[in-house]
Amino acid sequence: MPALVEAAGGWRRGGRSAGLAGLDDAPIRGLRAQPRARGAAGLMPLPASVIGELKKVAGRDHVITAPNDLRIFERDGSIEGAVPDAIVLPSNTEQVAAVIKVAARHNIPIVPRGAGTGLSGGAVTIRGGIALQMTRMRRILEIDPVGQTALVEPGVVNQELSLAAAPHQLFYAPDPSSQKACTIGGNAAENSGGPHCLYYGVTTNHVLGMEVVLADGSVHWVSGDAADRIGLDLCGVLVGSEGTLCAITKVKVRLLRIPPSIATLLAAFPSIDAASQAVSAVIGRGIVPAALEMMDKVTVGAVEAHYRAGYPTDAGAVLLVEVDGVAESTRECARRRRRPSATSYGPAARAPSGPWGASSPTTTSTTGWCRDQSCRRCCRRSARSACITSCRSPTSFTPATATCTQTSSSTFATARCSSRSRRRARRCCTQWSSWAARSRASMASDS
Repeated sequence: MPALVEAAGGWRRGGRSAGLAGLDDAPIRGLRAQPRARGAAGLMPLPASVIGELKKVAGRDHVITAPNDLRIFERDGSIEGAVPDAIVLPSNTEQVAAVIKVAARHNIPIVPRGAGTGLSGGAVTIRGGIALQMTRMRRILEIDPVGQTALVEPGVVNQELSLAAAPHQLFYAPDPSSQKACTIGGNAAENSGGPHCLYYGVTTNHVLGMEVVLADGSVHWVSGDAADRIGLDLCGVLVGSEGTLCAITKVKVRLLRIPPSIATLLAAFPSIDAASQAVSAVIGRGIVPAALEMMDKVTVGAVEAHYRAGYPTDAGAVLLVEVDGVAESTRECARRRRRPSATSYGPAARAPSGPWGASSPTTTSTTGWCRDQSCRRCCRRSARSACITSCRSPTSFTPATATCTQTSSSTFATARCSSRSRRRARRCCTQWSSWAARSRASMASDS
């Protein structure tokens, strides 16, 4: 393991010596928060000899160095960005390993990149170097309906895997909001969740093994199968490492049976606090929904303006709930779920009208607000993805909404109840104060 950690240090921190002396000891998160530091350092483009080596490895047409083309890969889904020095699009594991070896020989930082939909900045080349674009590796290598597993390349789109498994009555459970575009490799690198993570868990709960390339170009298979978990769980270490430890070239995932029955509910509340308390009440009654998501009044208005989903625009907050299983159990869960809403916090829950009742509860709630021109400035300022456990939900939004009220700006709040660790939930909660201060300073500078 020490060798792996050492390789990880060289992966992101081992930048070129020219112009990076002042950045070598800076923390990774600090570098991501200062995308202009790279330009101020006066870095030179990659030498022509290095570009030639990359083209020899991946093919002339699969190495991008034109400035205008590089800007396409400047950002992921976050608000930070930095232009890479080169983009390489490998088509197999051998090319990935060869590109990484070239970068290691010349001490050039390299950042694996999927579809660029993540909100953590994990695909942004803050320190320059090479962006390893994995989207050409998009084959579904195997679907085993008996063992309920699939072996895929990292560029396979999340939703396409579920569609390919559907004829076998199987599906891939982790479903991020961007599942129509995000890739399995990116999901594994970020340990993505989605609206159904409360019941089904996040990516690490469904990855059985991975083929990875380390920072020295060596190729390894790491397994997360229960029978192989003797000693350190390397698969668990690498899932969620955001490309700092390895580049993922194959992923073996667990598939689940498609539930025979799905019931969806919508409940309106006078405020976010009331909706948050209802979430705690639902969990306290022993009901674990497949998905549970909340939207505030502004988000509901933006969604209704584009999708006409039938959401109550006069409500302070809306709670969307999905339960699945056999028909009898889903009806019982839906009946029990209506009770706390009706008796304690707001009007009775009902089956939603419009397209949401027949599809995923988050299809409109997580994408509709992005289409509204009036909120795009806010999105650029404050795009964040936080994970809050149900016990913290009643107080999690107070700092953010207070900041937006003080600055007379719009806040678009959506929240999901998650099963991730309390440690991460606490970390996300404590980051609200620093986020609020940066938002106030940024908005004040524009006024």
